[in-house]
Amino acid sequence: MGDARMRTHILGLALLAGSFTGCLKTEPMTSEEMLKYPRPNTEAFQTVDAKDVRQPKPETCLEAGKMYETLSATSVDVAQKRDFGWRAKQAYNQALKLRPGWAAATAGLARVEELEGNVQNASVNYQLAVKQVTGKDVAEAAVCHDAGLFFARQKQFDASLMAMQKAVQLDSFNRTYAMNYGYTLARTGKFEESFQYFSKISNPSEAAFQVAQMAKHVGDTQTCKQYASIAVQQNPKHQQAQELLALLDQPAATAVQQAQHTEQQQ
Repeated sequence: MGDARMRTHILGLALLAGSFTGCLKTEPMTSEEMLKYPRPNTEAFQTVDAKDVRQPKPETCLEAGKMYETLSATSVDVAQKRDFGWRAKQAYNQALKLRPGWAAATAGLARVEELEGNVQNASVNYQLAVKQVTGKDVAEAAVCHDAGLFFARQKQFDASLMAMQKAVQLDSFNRTYAMNYGYTLARTGKFEESFQYFSKISNPSEAAFQVAQMAKHVGDTQTCKQYASIAVQQNPKHQQAQELLALLDQPAATAVQQAQHTEQQQ
């Protein structure tokens, strides 16, 4: 009798395990299937229970946000992209619940908003993130640099310059931040300041060439030629500066040739 009960018990467990196995999905849900399952309540997700010792660390939430953000950015399926973006924002919001005023989490929200095309919300969050920077952690420089790049993309160059300046103040050894700060100075028309700054992190010839490149980018041919000439004066073997000067001289040479040809015809 005992053996029969044991066999019945084992059979029941086997059937129960089989039913659970049948519920597991090894492939991503389709967009139609995703609509069948409502998202969890946002407020419940973000509510922090002080008595619950199992609460995740804010750093864990931040990393989860970054993971979902990357999945959203790389996903081809529209429904999955939207869902991953939503999950990323929930993770960043949870990080902010656990650590209020955390610049890194606010910047994460800004990145997702921009990814989803919500430029206005992204701008608000980036402005807030820069204000939340405490200046006590060198890692905050990345927040300022990201904000600077965002504002530059939106052609908000004053805000971009302020954020970039904070980035180099927090991490003066990061060459990428330094180069982009120099470019931002030139992009806002502060060419001489840009040249002086570039001269601190590179030789005078290369500093002048960097300014010349940005001047060309903004369509300031005269300034471009001025600093390209300085680059060649400082280093006559600077090939890129020589090529830039030759390129700038081409329209002038073409205009002279056209004028001469017109005079000959007359």
